[in-house]
Amino acid sequence: MRTNRQLLRLFFLLVILMGLLGGWYADQRWYAATQGVSFTSSGEMDWVNLLADLAENSVKFLQGAASTSE
Repeated sequence: MRTNRQLLRLFFLLVILMGLLGGWYADQRWYAATQGVSFTSSGEMDWVNLLADLAENSVKFLQGAASTSE
């Protein structure tokens, strides 16, 4: 069975346009609170503390990105 290329192109264009619209909407509505993210390096730091610090900062960043305060 042969597919209709114009219909396939239309759906592809609609997916691209809706993705762009969703990106614009997210950019206009959601702001990440990056003030709480800090990285401190005090001389020697082992890899466990480095990973723990990165994990803590990523959680703070995601909490700021998901917050509803404007």
